[in-house]
Amino acid sequence: MTNPVGSDIHSDDPKRGRLRTAGFTLIELLIASTLIMIAMGAMMLVFTSALAQTAGAKQRQVGDSLVTKTMEQVRALAYAKVANGLDTTASAGDSNIQYVSASVWKYIPLNEEIPHGNLSYTQVPMNVPASTGNLGHKQSVKINNTQYTIALYPTFYGGVTGSTQPVYRVTVVVSWITNAKLVKVSGQTLVYSPQGCLSTATHPFGSPCQPFFYATATSGLGAIQVTAADPAIDAVAGIDLERAQILLPEEHSTMEVEQISKVLAKGVTSGAVMDLNTGASDTVGAVGAAPQADTDPASAASPFASSALVQNAGTLTQYSGGGNPNWISVTASNGDDGTTVATATASASPACTTLTPATITNGLPCGSVAVEQKGTSTIQIGVNSGSTDWGATPLASIGPAPVTRKTRLFTSRSTAGGGLTCTATSGAGCVHGGAIRRLGTIRLGGLPAKVVNEGAAPAGWSPSNYLIELTNYADEVHAESGISAAAPTSQRQPASGVGTPSLRYWIPSLGTYSAPITWATTPSPITIPPFTVTHTSGPGSLNVTMSGTITFGALETETVLPAGCTTLCTARGTAQSPIKADITYTITNGGSTLAHLIISVDLANLEVITQYRAAPSAS
Repeated sequence: MTNPVGSDIHSDDPKRGRLRTAGFTLIELLIASTLIMIAMGAMMLVFTSALAQTAGAKQRQVGDSLVTKTMEQVRALAYAKVANGLDTTASAGDSNIQYVSASVWKYIPLNEEIPHGNLSYTQVPMNVPASTGNLGHKQSVKINNTQYTIALYPTFYGGVTGSTQPVYRVTVVVSWITNAKLVKVSGQTLVYSPQGCLSTATHPFGSPCQPFFYATATSGLGAIQVTAADPAIDAVAGIDLERAQILLPEEHSTMEVEQISKVLAKGVTSGAVMDLNTGASDTVGAVGAAPQADTDPASAASPFASSALVQNAGTLTQYSGGGNPNWISVTASNGDDGTTVATATASASPACTTLTPATITNGLPCGSVAVEQKGTSTIQIGVNSGSTDWGATPLASIGPAPVTRKTRLFTSRSTAGGGLTCTATSGAGCVHGGAIRRLGTIRLGGLPAKVVNEGAAPAGWSPSNYLIELTNYADEVHAESGISAAAPTSQRQPASGVGTPSLRYWIPSLGTYSAPITWATTPSPITIPPFTVTHTSGPGSLNVTMSGTITFGALETETVLPAGCTTLCTARGTAQSPIKADITYTITNGGSTLAHLIISVDLANLEVITQYRAAPSAS
């Protein structure tokens, strides 16, 4: 007998075979299903347990991070804040605290006493009301749908031999509920501050009681500027000028000394700027450097730094375009040089220098700047009427410093008398700032070249004469603050100056220049009434009209000396800008305005400020 494919023969009867289909019986199916359910149940238990463990691990990780974060916050607080302990109301009802008496609380797990009270400090961590200054006790935060409670327990840990400052242990406990169970993680840190300056206004922890010193010296940024006298009229016909400037050299030196020393020295050579209302702008010169030095171990600055300044300047000339022959040019001095030095430990290299100049080598912080203007900076315009070119018209110029004398300034600290500065100091010492300024000849308000060369200028007016001329100007200021500090000083025509500072100006009614004005005292303001110079060459006549005002800066000194310098003692010496002037300058030809502008002068203040505060008490 042939077997059907997929079947087998099973014979229960030796005489007769019986055919049946292979497969599972119902009992076999039930057994298999039961085994699968048992296996899947076991897998679900494993999976559920894994999820629970993962969730628990995440919660513990969050709890640990909250412990760490809170301890770091505690470590950042002033020692006095930790010593103040818990607020008496914020910690009520805590089962970890045993209230032995109103004055004695204990943290039960450690059996250590808890400092507490209602004292007033300004720093308020955690969730304590702003009216109190104690440590925050409890705070609740919700993270990933889990509510965490952060609790803080400061306790007396012990004392240190020879110190009245106890050591505090701060325990941080973070707790949360998971699966109806309370879970906790905790951490501890010890807080101790040696005797020292504990003022929360100046030092969060005890540290050396250092005095505070500050000194700054500056020449400011002096400039002569030309702008339009009327926004509706071009300063120079056909040129949409916003401003043209020539800049004096600029110097700054600043130092601050307390726990660390920091010094900045900045120097910038003379320069020139041209800005148009169209947005075009250009600058020549003004080469600068600003080295910094400090003793901060976390700072990238070096303990000493210096830079040299070298300038090769050019000319800015702006033509209006479109065939307009009028022009304006600004020229910066050529060949300026200078040095800037900042050091936390004064030595022969790099060397800070005083005004003399003398080298400072006392191993203490100092900064110095010296810049010399070696050429002439100018602002000039050129105007044309018809076919007549009236040549260059000099509006303003600043000449080189006399006899290669640099403008200098410096700041320094001394701890012993008999040196170059703070000559009578001792103990904590003092800081000194000094500055001397030397200006080249400054001329304002010239006439067109054709007017002067063809004899149309007033009698006594020559190519080198201007409406206003300042010559041989120099001033010097000093200030000190600290132990046995000298009084601040401010003077003009210092011993190291060259010649006698003087100013002269044109007097239209007399047709001559004034006698030179010197600065024995601060002169009264001067008004130059409008006057016109006329030249009839070319088509029509050319009229140049000028008027102006001049004010003179004062010398000032100031001292603020609170008893014991427990608050800032301050000294200041200032020499204000020697002159400030505004000149209205107009050129017309027939009914046409070729130029209508204002020449403004502010040579900036030479100023030194020093400050000293005595070291805070260790108590």
